[in-house]
Amino acid sequence: MATTKNRNTGISILIGSVLVLGICLFSAGCLTSTPGTDGNALKGTEWELKTYDNAAAGMVSVIGGSTITLTFDGDGAIAGSAGVNRYFASYEVKGDALSFGTAGTTMMAGPAPLMTQESTYLNLLSETAKFSVGTDELKLMNADGIVLLTFEKMPPITADSLKGTDWVLRSYSYSILLSSTTSDAAISTPIAGTEITLSFDENGAIAGSAGVNRYFASYEAKDDALSFGEIGTTMMSGPEDAMKQESTYLILLSNTASFNGVGNELNLCYGEGSLLLNFERVPHTTADSLKGSDWVLQSYNDNNAIVSVIAGTEITLSFDEEGRIAGSAGVNSYFTSYEVSGNALTFGTIGTTMMAGPEDAMKQESTFLKLLSETTAFSGVGDELKLWDANGTVLLVFTKVVPPAPESLTGTTWILDSYNDGNGAIVSVITGTEISLSLNKDNEISGSAGCNTYFGSYETDGAALSFGMIGATLMFCDEPKGTMEQETAYLNLLEIAAYYGITGDQLVVEDAEGTVILTFTAAA
Repeated sequence: MATTKNRNTGISILIGSVLVLGICLFSAGCLTSTPGTDGNALKGTEWELKTYDNAAAGMVSVIGGSTITLTFDGDGAIAGSAGVNRYFASYEVKGDALSFGTAGTTMMAGPAPLMTQESTYLNLLSETAKFSVGTDELKLMNADGIVLLTFEKMPPITADSLKGTDWVLRSYSYSILLSSTTSDAAISTPIAGTEITLSFDENGAIAGSAGVNRYFASYEAKDDALSFGEIGTTMMSGPEDAMKQESTYLILLSNTASFNGVGNELNLCYGEGSLLLNFERVPHTTADSLKGSDWVLQSYNDNNAIVSVIAGTEITLSFDEEGRIAGSAGVNSYFTSYEVSGNALTFGTIGTTMMAGPEDAMKQESTFLKLLSETTAFSGVGDELKLWDANGTVLLVFTKVVPPAPESLTGTTWILDSYNDGNGAIVSVITGTEISLSLNKDNEISGSAGCNTYFGSYETDGAALSFGMIGATLMFCDEPKGTMEQETAYLNLLEIAAYYGITGDQLVVEDAEGTVILTFTAAA
């Protein structure tokens, strides 16, 4: 018991220190911040991270679906989102010299790839020694002038740009509900397990979840003024603490008089600028944000009824950056091209592996692939993606997933799953055989072709991959049947390889025409 008590005390102290800073940020949240005129070009600016130095991988883009921000206030403090946690620190700027104090953060956990990215980002902030800033771009560099982080300026939120946006509550201040003599800071974050949202439509109406009940009202926005009409709600009951929070939220919403915000943050304010509600934007899926994203199917249209995916099966969809998709249809892997423009989305002819599975899973797979081929449009908010047909019928509903960090091409042993048989079909490796591929950092390859071991060289340039002359041992294997024919086909396919892509533990190799010829999984 004593150990538990001490551990809880430590957490309380940490949370308390976070809330102290939160109070400072809340105090400034509804005040206009003017960019520096005292030689500090960063003062009052807000930025979103686009790329960062990921050691051996060089400059890489932020993981799709994650947002990392950096805000400079006028009093030598920074704050922002590191992707999972909020962070804060002091900063000093003199000329083009810039340094940050030790950063503090909240202590939430998230998916491993996002936590790794967050740690890298915070370490790079601590290494910053210089900066350069333009109209819309900020670069942070180390003492040697090497670029560590590149940011894009975040646009301010206007009355017009509120339309069609969706938000989730991050924190709120209920000071206006307390007596003027109280010394309480009255800063709170939503109760764990509850979510409070706010959506502005294009026609002057809002709606959302207050944590237990849905609510709705009209709104008027002009310049920085914002007000809401009488608020209506559903009438469900919930836990006492959640109902109290809901009541507080709706009162604060009804007292809103103005707003401000930049990029992904929205503040609703009262009177002379006291901050009431602080929201984080829920991103909409766009043509650009589809690229590099990964999804898992939740439900699909089966004879005009939306049904859930069969328990124990998983159907996935991954968009790469080059106009191709791949995934699991539940039993077989599939792949094809895609074209996206605005909210229009179409897929090319779909290829699959040729494995058999349980009857219900195979039927589901067939339905899924048919619905993919009928897709003409998409929409998405937050972690949900819907695919539609030409009649405006929802076909497929996906949830976004954070993919595992991709395996390295080199230093990984890749096991062949399937290959192109030369007749346009992707076939699985013969049961009882294993074909492997290993690439080292000296541009050498080796592996088993199923019977013989082989060796050779390779070259890469971005997504381009080619193999040099391949040598092999000269054994003959008559079992399993077809082993030698499969081996010959595999080695011939290596010779025509032109491109590759890695998603998580999956390696796909294509020929010069962009046709998938080999699919591998990283060995456990």
